[in-house]
Amino acid sequence: ARMVNLKLFMGVSVGLFGFCLGLSYWDVVSLPEYTATMGYDKFAELMLQALFTSKLRIISVVCIAFCSLLAFGKLVQLLFFGRLRADESRKIHDRVLNYILFKIVFSGVILELLGWEDSLSCVLWFTVLGFLKIFTLLCNDRLSFLLTTANINTSRHIRIFTLLTIIFLSNMNWFMFCFHLFSTTLEVYMILTFECFILCLDTSQTIIKYLIFVVFKNHINWESQTKYMYHTELVTDTLGLVLTLAHYCQVIYMHGISFTLIDAVLFLNMRKVFNRLRQKINSYLNYRKLARAMDSVFPTVSRSDFESGAYEDFCLICRDRMNVGKKLPCSHVFHESCILSWLEQQNTCPTCREPLMTPTANGNEHDNAPPPHDVPENLRPLFQQPRNRFINWLPRVEVRAPAFNVTQEMVDAVREIAPQVPADVIRQDLEMTGSVNLTITNIFEGRVQIPEPVEEDEAPVHQASPTRSFSADRLEEEDIHGLSEEITRLESSMMDVPAGFGSSAADRQKRLEARKKALQQQSRLRYLKKLQERKEKEQKQNEQPESKHEPEESVREIISTCSHLEMNGNDLVPFSVEDPVEIRRRRALEAAERRRNQN
Repeated sequence: ARMVNLKLFMGVSVGLFGFCLGLSYWDVVSLPEYTATMGYDKFAELMLQALFTSKLRIISVVCIAFCSLLAFGKLVQLLFFGRLRADESRKIHDRVLNYILFKIVFSGVILELLGWEDSLSCVLWFTVLGFLKIFTLLCNDRLSFLLTTANINTSRHIRIFTLLTIIFLSNMNWFMFCFHLFSTTLEVYMILTFECFILCLDTSQTIIKYLIFVVFKNHINWESQTKYMYHTELVTDTLGLVLTLAHYCQVIYMHGISFTLIDAVLFLNMRKVFNRLRQKINSYLNYRKLARAMDSVFPTVSRSDFESGAYEDFCLICRDRMNVGKKLPCSHVFHESCILSWLEQQNTCPTCREPLMTPTANGNEHDNAPPPHDVPENLRPLFQQPRNRFINWLPRVEVRAPAFNVTQEMVDAVREIAPQVPADVIRQDLEMTGSVNLTITNIFEGRVQIPEPVEEDEAPVHQASPTRSFSADRLEEEDIHGLSEEITRLESSMMDVPAGFGSSAADRQKRLEARKKALQQQSRLRYLKKLQERKEKEQKQNEQPESKHEPEESVREIISTCSHLEMNGNDLVPFSVEDPVEIRRRRALEAAERRRNQN
């Protein structure tokens, strides 16, 4: 639908421009100074003047220029990128929309400083900068995709690098053209050329990342590559955020505060940029602290621990086997290099999102304030405004969303792996995690409390209870006797977890499906072994009291039977009434011993 609307807009724009161009030609021909021998330069100047004599003609010129820019952008995409991925198309749409909306609001400040007669020059200036910026960010996205994909043709890298070089040189030339397009003061030049500096930082970041990739392409020590790329992004992003914050401060200083829409947008963007800058600095400080104290904070898991089955030897970050790993406080194990690369971006566990270290920012004593008591239980916190002593006078903002909706398909998926866990326990954990994989991990690692089966009393029950009780007893009996067969069957049909990274999307999808099935088999086997050990312990504990009290119960039963028969005068009594009591007791003990041996 979006493509149809774009084609319709381009068709209408071309038709309108053709109509206005015909009117302008008629006006030029009707001029007294027009002659058949008029030079081309003079004729073009008159046509250009005629195109800007009415609002309709100006609108047609703007529309055809916009359509030409779209066509040129499509040509650049086909030459350097080919077909865009769905994620890239979505990002381009969002970036273009945000850029246009912000520049529409921001252009009011610029035009107040330049004058409204320079409106077309201002539109031309920001349109070209936006065009270059969109393709720079698209190059960054495509390069990030190529760096994580194996067996990529070298020509694709060359095309991306060529486009980045063209954008970098075009940005420099457009920066110099600003001094010919506008005639204003130094402060206004700084506001106009701000996007040029940001574009230069973004282009330089992508080019440096590409050069790092080329240098470390044939090296085995790929951890250094990720470290250099991380510090490149850190320096360029931090510098860009600082320049953006200074740019907003300069705009407010020159424009003043008048409590209009422009001021509201500027303050909101300043707050957003400041929070991103603070978050990036705090993340870097936490990363440095964890990197320095890696051995003391995270214990090392050796190969013997993996072979004993205490931990899984499969790293969920790189999808490869581990000989030595680092254990996080939540008991998840990863490669040391993988967890360091993860800590460059996040300060939480990659699997369960548990924080690995408290934030370094000060003044968080208000963050731990208890929540209000009148909040419904079925609401979970979605967003909560951080508080500190500098902005404590602001009203507290908190957004809550309904609890996670757990479907029956999610419960069935978990019960397929762990059938012994009750459905209500699974549903309760799914409401907290919101993920089937996290719930399965919590079950196998013992973080989910599974209630023990309750023994039914001999009290009268309803009519449906005997059937339910019989089914439960039958299932319990089948579990006890069939666990060994099930474990043997799983061990014989165990699949190997494929390692490596596929060269194509279909190959990667097949590998992911195979890994999923293999991990499900391993998890089910581990669960069945734990269940077998628990059943064996329960069986031994139940047999010991029975064997302890069996002789006494047998003696009492035999003696009471003998006494009853003696009182009735039955001839089947094995010993006469005249036998002493000691002889009867000894014979009863011997009978009980024979009975126990037979059993």
